[in-house]
Amino acid sequence: LNLTGVSSIHNQDEIAFEVYPSFAQNSIAITGDFSGNQTYSIIDAQGAIVVKSNFFANGAFRESIDVGSLPKGVYFLSVAQGTKSGIKRFIKQ
Repeated sequence: LNLTGVSSIHNQDEIAFEVYPSFAQNSIAITGDFSGNQTYSIIDAQGAIVVKSNFFANGAFRESIDVGSLPKGVYFLSVAQGTKSGIKRFIKQ
């Protein structure tokens, strides 16, 4: 196996997006370039879906998500569209 010249590997089934801040108190923001109907889920450390919603975007997108009522802890934000998905971690303080 020769990996000379390989600078990165991109999974075509992964949705690229950002979530910030990494340490949240009241809200998180999701940003990215999306196309079509998307579903996002907030998943707690035990794997339970605690928030689930849909959105439609065509191009650059930013949305604020209220996490103020969630207990403190580690959470994951998953975004899915068909067979494509992505996941990011954040901490609720």
